[in-house]
Amino acid sequence: MTTLDTTTQSADDFMALSQQLADEESQRLDNTPVGAVNYTMPTVSDTTDKQPVEAQSTDDLMSIADQSGKPVDDYVPPQDRMATVFGYDDDYIPTVEKIPADEITETEEPLVEDKTRFEKAVDEADNFENTVTDLMHSVDFSSEEEQAAIEAATEKAKIREAMLNRPGIDSSMLPEIDLDEDVIVNNARRDKAIETLVIPNMEDGAMKDFLAFTGADGFESMISLGMSMQKAGGFSVDVVESFFETWQDTNKTSYDFFQKFLTTDVVNFEGGVTQSPKDAAEEWGREMMNLFTALEAVPALGAVSTLGRQYKNAARAAVAEAKNLADNKRLNLGLATANAAKRAKIKKGEAAQVANTAEGIAIKEQLIMAFEQRIGARSMDVFDDKGDPVIINENLLISVSEDGVLKLDNPKARDAARAKLNEFKSGSKTDKTLEGVGLQNESEVPDFIIYDNGELTIPTVKADNIDAFTAIAKDILDRKPDLYDPKKPLIDNLFEMSVNKDVVAPDELLGVLNKYGINFEEYATMILGSASEAGRVLNKFSQISQRVKPASALRAAEEKKFMDNMNGLQKFVVRVENIRRGLLVSQLATAMRNLSSAGFRAPLQGLENMMDTALYNMSEASGPTILRLDQGLKTFVPGQGNWTGSFRHMRYMFDPTKMGQSKEITDYVLTNDKFASQFDSMFNTINEIRRSTGKGQAKTKFGRGVDGILNVAEAGVDVLNLPNRWQEFLIRRGAFSGELERLVKREYGIDLIQALNEGRLPDLINDAPDLVGKNKRSFTELVGDATNAALDITYAKSPEIPVFQKLTSFITQNGLTAVVPFPRFMFNSMELAGNYTAGGFAPVIKRSISAVRGDVGTATGKLTKKERQQISRNIVGATVILPAAMMYRDETINEDGVPSDYKMLKTAAGLLDSTPQSPIIRQALWVAEFLKRKGNGTARNWLDFDDIKQTWLGTNVRTGVGGIIFEDITKILTTADDMGGEKGLEYIGKALGEYSSTFLTPMTQVVELQRMQGKRTSVFTDVREESLLGTDVKTGERLSTSPVKRGFLEVMDRRGISNIFDPSSMDDLPARETIFQKDDGPRERIAIPLKVFGGLGMSQELSEAGQFMEKLGYRDFKIASRTVSKGFNQFQTRFLRKQLPLIVELAQSPEFIAEQKSLARQSGEKNVNKFIKIAQISFIDGQITNYKNSMDNYIADGDAGKLATPDGSPIDVRLTQLVRLQQQYRRLRPSQRDKAWQALPALIKDGGLKNKEPNLADIEHLTALIKYAKKPI
Repeated sequence: MTTLDTTTQSADDFMALSQQLADEESQRLDNTPVGAVNYTMPTVSDTTDKQPVEAQSTDDLMSIADQSGKPVDDYVPPQDRMATVFGYDDDYIPTVEKIPADEITETEEPLVEDKTRFEKAVDEADNFENTVTDLMHSVDFSSEEEQAAIEAATEKAKIREAMLNRPGIDSSMLPEIDLDEDVIVNNARRDKAIETLVIPNMEDGAMKDFLAFTGADGFESMISLGMSMQKAGGFSVDVVESFFETWQDTNKTSYDFFQKFLTTDVVNFEGGVTQSPKDAAEEWGREMMNLFTALEAVPALGAVSTLGRQYKNAARAAVAEAKNLADNKRLNLGLATANAAKRAKIKKGEAAQVANTAEGIAIKEQLIMAFEQRIGARSMDVFDDKGDPVIINENLLISVSEDGVLKLDNPKARDAARAKLNEFKSGSKTDKTLEGVGLQNESEVPDFIIYDNGELTIPTVKADNIDAFTAIAKDILDRKPDLYDPKKPLIDNLFEMSVNKDVVAPDELLGVLNKYGINFEEYATMILGSASEAGRVLNKFSQISQRVKPASALRAAEEKKFMDNMNGLQKFVVRVENIRRGLLVSQLATAMRNLSSAGFRAPLQGLENMMDTALYNMSEASGPTILRLDQGLKTFVPGQGNWTGSFRHMRYMFDPTKMGQSKEITDYVLTNDKFASQFDSMFNTINEIRRSTGKGQAKTKFGRGVDGILNVAEAGVDVLNLPNRWQEFLIRRGAFSGELERLVKREYGIDLIQALNEGRLPDLINDAPDLVGKNKRSFTELVGDATNAALDITYAKSPEIPVFQKLTSFITQNGLTAVVPFPRFMFNSMELAGNYTAGGFAPVIKRSISAVRGDVGTATGKLTKKERQQISRNIVGATVILPAAMMYRDETINEDGVPSDYKMLKTAAGLLDSTPQSPIIRQALWVAEFLKRKGNGTARNWLDFDDIKQTWLGTNVRTGVGGIIFEDITKILTTADDMGGEKGLEYIGKALGEYSSTFLTPMTQVVELQRMQGKRTSVFTDVREESLLGTDVKTGERLSTSPVKRGFLEVMDRRGISNIFDPSSMDDLPARETIFQKDDGPRERIAIPLKVFGGLGMSQELSEAGQFMEKLGYRDFKIASRTVSKGFNQFQTRFLRKQLPLIVELAQSPEFIAEQKSLARQSGEKNVNKFIKIAQISFIDGQITNYKNSMDNYIADGDAGKLATPDGSPIDVRLTQLVRLQQQYRRLRPSQRDKAWQALPALIKDGGLKNKEPNLADIEHLTALIKYAKKPI
C-alpha cells in the first residue's frame, strides 16, 4: 500500500499522492464491464465507418474519459466557492491538516485530519492513565502489603464515621472510602508505582522534591491540575483558531492587516506576514505559554507555571509507543473529494463508452444540431442531402466538424450564447432581467432562454457533458423504440419519452441521470434549451422540479427581486438601516447572549427531534392504530441511535473535538453550486442584501462617493461583528450538520459521513435511487430543512405564518427596521412561543375542518413536516419547559426562595435578568407566574401592558425607536396652555435620541470598561434635566431646555455617550431613585465584567418591603406619579420609600391577617390565602393614595430640605415651591388648564399681581391658575 509523507511533499505532490491513494482504495468499486450497445437512429447520417469502442474494465473507462474530454484530475475543491463568496485572493486555498504518515497503519484510511488540540489533550490524559495502570500491575506487591493496605483503609473508615458524629460535620465534607478489597489493593499498587517508578525518574528540581515529600497523593493532585490546564489550553487555542477563521471568512482585508501588524518589526517597521488562522492560534498559544513561564519568577506561582512542562515531559515518556487512531466517524475531506473525483471519472468513462459507439455518435450529432436549430444557427425546415438542417448563421454554431463528425466546441458555444444575449440588449443595460434585455414580460422570453426567479440564463451545452447527454438519450430511447417519431427532432422525442411514466418513472430517470453523472438541472437545461415549448417542459417536469427548489430559496429569490427593483433612495435607506442593525449587535455582550440563547435552545431542539422522529415513524407505519402507536413509542428505546442522532447537533456546537468537523461537513456540502442559495442564507445574508441594495451600482460621481462611504462603514461593521458572526456560524454549522445527519439516517437509512467519505455527495445531490431509495424526499429538500433548522435556532429563518412573512418583508424592504430592528427575530420568537404553548391544536383544528368538509384524505393522511413540528414543540413546551418554570417559581418547592420579579434568576453573584439570555426563558417564566398569580388573586394587579409587549415581542420594543413608538402617542398632541405639548415633544426628542444612539452602540462597550476601571461611577445616576415651565421673571430666559432637546440629551447622557471623554462628570449627578430599592445607599451596577464579557445582566436584591410589594403584583415604576419634573419625582420616590416599610408592616401584621381570615370565613371564601392577598392589595392601594395626596402638604410644611443637591445642601425653598406648584398645575385636567390659562390675564389684572405677562414660572401666577381651575363652577 502507498504511504504518504506529508512533511516532505509539496501541495501538488500531495494532491497527486492523494489521488493515487484514492485510486487504490476505490479498486473495490464495481468493475462490471459495460458492453457495446446496438441502436440505429432512423434519420441519422451514415456512420458505418465509425467503429464502436468497447471497454471491459474500470481502467478502460477512465482511459476513455481522459480521451473524450477534459479530465477530472484537476478537481476543484469546494473551498474555491468559499474563496469566491468571502473574497479570498486567487492563490488563497484553505489547507487540510493531516496526521504524520508514520502514524497511519496499514488498516487505516489515508488523509485523515489531525485531531483538535483539546482532543489531543484528552488522549494524552487517557494514555497517561493507561500507562500508570500498566505500571501498577508490573510493580511487586506482597500479600503483607495488601493486608496492610486493607487494614489502613478500614481504620480510615472508622475515623470518618467518628467525625460524622461531630456537630457541624456532614458527609459532603469528608471523602468517601471504598472498602472493596480489590479497589483498596489496586489503589495501593498505584500509589507504590507512582512513588517507586514515576517520581524517582522525573527531572531534578523543585517539583520532584515536592512530590517526593507529598507522595502519590500530591502527585495525583498535581497531575489532575496539569491535565485540566492541558485541556483548557488546548480548548482555548481551538476556540481562538475558530475565531480567526471566522474573521478571515468575514473580512480578509482587515484580518490580513491585523496579522501583518502583529508580526511587524516595530523598531524597523519591516516584515509583517499574513498568518493562517491555525498559525495565528498557535502563536497565541505560545505567547500564553511564555506568560506562564514568566510567572515562574513569582514564588507562589512558580510550581503551577512549571507544572505543564513537567507533566508534558512525563506524559510523553509514558505514551511514546502510542499512536493516534483515526476516528471512523470523522469526515475525511481529502478522501471524500478524491473519491468523488474518482467516481465522476468512472461515470464519465461509462458515458464515453456509449457515446463513442456508432449509434452514440449519431445521437450526439443529432443533439448538437437540434440545439443549433433552436438558437438560429441552423434552419428549422430546410435540410441538406444527408437530412441535416442547413446552416444559416455560422456565428452561432456551437460545433466543429472533425473527420466528418460533429463535435461540440466549448468556446464557440460560449460565443454563440453571448451573441444571442447581445441581440436582446437594450441601450447600455447589461443585466439579465427582462427589462435589461428589452423584453416586456415572460411571454416574450424565447424558448432557448431560461427565465427563472427573475433572471435570464442562456443555457450552453458543455463539451464535458455531451457524452453523458448522449448516453442518457440512448438509454431512454432504447426503452421504447417504437415510440420514436422520425418526423420530430430528436430532442422533442427525448422530451416526450422522458416525461412518459410508462417509459421511465421519475425515480428511474433520476437513476439514469446519476449513472452518467448528470444532475436534473443540467438535464432540464438541455431540454429547455432545445425543446420547442419551454412552458410545456416546466409543466411536465413539475414533479421532479419540485425536488430541487426549496420554498426558502423561492422566498429568497422573490425578496431579492423586490430589492433589485427598488429606486436609489429606497436602496440607500435600506442600506443605512442594515449598517445600523449591524452596529446594534456589535457588542461582545450581544454575542455571548446569543450564544447562551442557542445553548438553552439546543437541548430543547434535541427533544423536539425525538418527538418528530416518533411522530414520523408512527405516521409512516401501516396497520391498526395500536401498531402505529407502538412504532412511534419504539423511537424512545435506547440503543437505536435515535437519542444520539437527535442530540448530535449539541456535540457539534459545544464539543471542541467536533466544532471543526461540523465546519467541514457544512462547507463541503453547501459550497456545492447546487446549494448556493442555502449557503448565502447561512453565511452571506448581509452581503447579499447589500448587493441587492445598490452596493457598487452607483452611476453618478456623487453616488459613487456615497457608495464609497457606505462601503467603509459596512467593512467596519463586519469587523465589529466578528464575535457575533463567530458564535452564529458555530451554532448554525452545528445545527446544520446534526440535522442533516439525522434526516439522512431517517429518510435513507444511511450514514451521511460514510457516504461523503465514499465520494457519494454527487449521488446524494442527484437523488440516486441505489443510494437514497425510491420515492424518497430529495436530498436537496433535506439540505433545505437542515439549513432552515440552522437559521431557526438563531431566529433568522423566514417566519412560517404567511402574515408574518409578509410583515417581515414589508418592514425590511421599506426601511421600517428603524421602528422594529429585527422583525425576523420578533416573529420567529412569537411563532416558537405559540408552538410551545398551543401548537398541537393547529393540526387538530385543520384536520377537523377537513373532515367536516368531507376531505377524508387530508383529515386522515400522514402528518406533514409542519404538523409534526407543531405537535413536537407543543409536547416539549407542555411537558418540559412550562413544568420547569412552574417548579422554579413555586416557593414551596424551591428551598432557596424565588426572586420577587418573575424574570429574575437567583445566582451567587446576584439576580440575573433572563430577558437577554433567551426569549424562551422569560416567556415560560411569565406563563408560570401568571398561572400562579391567577390562583392567588394577584394577577390583575400584576398584569402590565409594557411587560407583556417586552416579554412577547422581545428586544424590538426595548431597542431603539420601537420602545418610544409604543408609548402614549396622544401625549405628542399640543394643548392650549404654555406647556405646548411638553410631554409629547419630549417623547419626540427621546425617539430621535434612541435612533441616533444606535449608530454609536459600539461606544457603550467603552462606557462599561470605564466603569470596570473605576473611571466612571457604577451608581445608577439620574441624568434627567429639571423640567420647569415658563421663563425667568427677571431675565426672560427659558428655565429649561426645550422638550425635544431635553429628551434627546437624556438618552445620550443615560447611555454615557455624551460624556465618554469625561466619565468622572457623572459623579456629580444625583442617584436614580426607586421605591423598592434598599434604603442603605444608592443602587449600583454589580458584576460589570460579567455583563461586558459574558452578556449577563446582574442586579441587586430589593428591600424586604419591595420584595413583598412585587409578590403582590406591584411594579416599582408604576407607584410614583408620572411627571416630567425630575425634582418632584425624586422627592416623591424618596418619600414613599420611607413610608413603605410601615405600610407593609401593617399589611402583614397578625391583627390584619386575623381580621381578613375572619372576614373570609364569614363570606364563605374557601381560598383564604387569595382573600388575604386581595385585601392586602386594597389596603396598600389606599395607603399609597393617601400619602401621594398629602405630599403637597409635606412640602409646604417645610420638608423641602428633603430635596437636596448631591453634596447634601438643601434646594432653594422658592425653587421647591415652584416645582410643587408646577406639578400641581400639570395634574390638572387639560380642560381645566385651558380654562385657567385663558383667564390668567384677567386674574393678573383683578388680583393686582406684580408681573403683568402670563408666566408659568411665576409663583403668584401659578397659585392663581390652580385656585381658579379648582374653583367650583
